[in-house]
Amino acid sequence: MEGSVIHAGRYGKDSWQNSEESDAGADAAEAGTGEEERIEAADMPILHAVGAPTYTAEKSMIEFNIEKIPLQDVSNAYSNAMTERGWTVKPFGEPLHDSISLHFYKGSKVVYYQSSIDPLGSGSVTLSGNGLRWTKVVASQHLISYSAWLRNHKFPATLDRLDEYQRQMENR
Repeated sequence: MEGSVIHAGRYGKDSWQNSEESDAGADAAEAGTGEEERIEAADMPILHAVGAPTYTAEKSMIEFNIEKIPLQDVSNAYSNAMTERGWTVKPFGEPLHDSISLHFYKGSKVVYYQSSIDPLGSGSVTLSGNGLRWTKVVASQHLISYSAWLRNHKFPATLDRLDEYQRQMENR
């Protein structure tokens, strides 16, 4: 079998595959729920943003456009902000001029950070992962549809909460 690589045992710390850190995280996940390890999506720092971020609870994702500054500056700002909150930072892949990926770990939870610049020069950041908790209401400046509001709050699809939805949309 020419060209095949077989690895027995745990992967090293530099591997993108199951590392000892993630194995330890899996053991911690079995011991408890890990809710204290998560960060609320509403509390996630939004740094160097241009415009309001888009929060998608169904995909557990936050996306936004960024100022025209080097991606390294944005990733450094996120590294500092997350380490202040008790998260461990691990680069994912080689940082490039037009793309930087980081993983933020806390216990068994992870938040994936991806920043990139498209060919037209617009920068964007995506934050996702099981380290984001979606229990707090996200304060955003844009209105959302009633059906999306129901999905985001995990309410049944009825008209019973229409007054509550209206009050929230008027207070934005």
